[in-house]
Amino acid sequence: FKEISFHNISFVNLQKSKVLRDGTIRYGLRLDKEFYELVMGNPKLRVLDLHNSNLDTNTIGSIGRAIRDGYSVGLRLERLDFSGNNASDGADVMTLAKGIVKHAGTLHTLKVANCQITGDGINQIMHAFVANVDVASHTLETFSVEGNPECKVNSFILDLFLKHSLQLKHLNISGLPSWSKSPILMAETLAGCGSLVSLDLSGMALHPTTLDQILTWVSSPSFQSMEQLRVEGCGLDGSQFSNILEAIGQSRNTKVEIIAGKNLLSDGSDLPEGLVNVLGSSNTSTSLGLRQTCWSEQALRQLFVSLSQNWTLRKLDLSAVSLASNRDPDVETCKLLGQMVSAQASRLEELYLRGEETAELTSRMGRNLWWSFQGIGQSRYLTRLDIRRNRFRDEGAQALAEALRVNQSLAWLDMDENDVTLEGFNAILSAFHQGGTEQVPTSSSYYNSTLCYFEPPVRDVEKQIFQMRESMLETYKTEQETRFLLSNSTGKDSREWKERLAQIVRTRNQSSEAIARIDRAIKGIATMTERNKAVVDAVYRDRERRRE
Repeated sequence: FKEISFHNISFVNLQKSKVLRDGTIRYGLRLDKEFYELVMGNPKLRVLDLHNSNLDTNTIGSIGRAIRDGYSVGLRLERLDFSGNNASDGADVMTLAKGIVKHAGTLHTLKVANCQITGDGINQIMHAFVANVDVASHTLETFSVEGNPECKVNSFILDLFLKHSLQLKHLNISGLPSWSKSPILMAETLAGCGSLVSLDLSGMALHPTTLDQILTWVSSPSFQSMEQLRVEGCGLDGSQFSNILEAIGQSRNTKVEIIAGKNLLSDGSDLPEGLVNVLGSSNTSTSLGLRQTCWSEQALRQLFVSLSQNWTLRKLDLSAVSLASNRDPDVETCKLLGQMVSAQASRLEELYLRGEETAELTSRMGRNLWWSFQGIGQSRYLTRLDIRRNRFRDEGAQALAEALRVNQSLAWLDMDENDVTLEGFNAILSAFHQGGTEQVPTSSSYYNSTLCYFEPPVRDVEKQIFQMRESMLETYKTEQETRFLLSNSTGKDSREWKERLAQIVRTRNQSSEAIARIDRAIKGIATMTERNKAVVDAVYRDRERRRE
């Protein structure tokens, strides 16, 4: 085999012993031996994917021995993925590192994320790429070691590793909180990684000296290759975040995506003046990710007002918004959101406002979000909108339908988990028809002709159908009781029980018909989006023919 993949296939049960019915014990497989023989028996192997296979640390060490021993018989690995396994024993990690030394000149991808590596295990793995004297600079393009919080990383070894990483494109060292010293990254070293495309530092407390080095690198021409920089949950304040955005403006690499959620960007109740200015200056990246960020109401309003002047931003992720007051944003804040999207300067194409709900916290724009829909309807550029899990109910669905009716840019929509019922879905369906539908007529001559992808609202539909079926089940129980009483009654009582029985049957039939109407409404929306897609595709084909 040239490629072996057990991606997301767990081996936990294969390692356990079982007691059979006759009392005999069936011992689990010795996976360390099995994998050693598997690797050694395939000298042409180039890719080994064991992502989330739940292998124990002894098996990881055995695989390390196999890739070391297999080198002498022609084994040349190009991609290794151990993410999600247990490599908690230092001796096993050392054995793995010795195997990696042999393949430092051929490996393009190495992932050892979330492997419970402790001590200086990550240092040993990084040092493996510089320990082979026959390899001047290794071929590694993707290096992922995130999610090993018990590992203490040596900044000097990381710097040495990066200086040999001339082809590195993707570096993920997020969630590694323990470092030997600061700064953990050097601007000169990062500049030497001229092919770097993405860097993930999320979950790391960035010391001011480290941040200064990052800012120097970001503002330099060597940052031009970058496509994504993740600094989520790094303890950044608003001023530090504005410094990053200003540095990006200086580099003129505005295509880079900045993901900086889970940071404390507001200074008390307000955003820092520097951040307000840079957000409105259009010297920012085209994509900002600010999910799971806590704001004051005033700071969130300032964000929307500033971004309404920004003509660079194309993608904005404000999923799981939360306020310090622990309530949903109010009506005026949501109106400002709509005004931001519809502003004359705005060129926003993608907007993500998905809410999140946990036992401890609800984070979302919330039930007042529908007040922004009028502005969203007037947007000339918005093509993608995710408003899942905001609980704006049928009132919000009706406002969204009116926005869809007049909007001529939106192509993709996901609005599930908003407690929308048949009434709301019928309103959405009417937006695709001139004059509305029989259920929701309108005098407007406008109708939607651009929405091509409508993600099925599975959760809302399931919730409605479950409630209706529960109601129908109750009527069956009541019907049996009523029939019994009817059979034992006469005269006036009999007539009353007959009327009650007829009412029970009507109620059940209405619930059954309502289930069918929900299904028809959802299928109707799907049919209309397919109609729109066919028309849009035909227009594109016609344009291509004219160009030819």
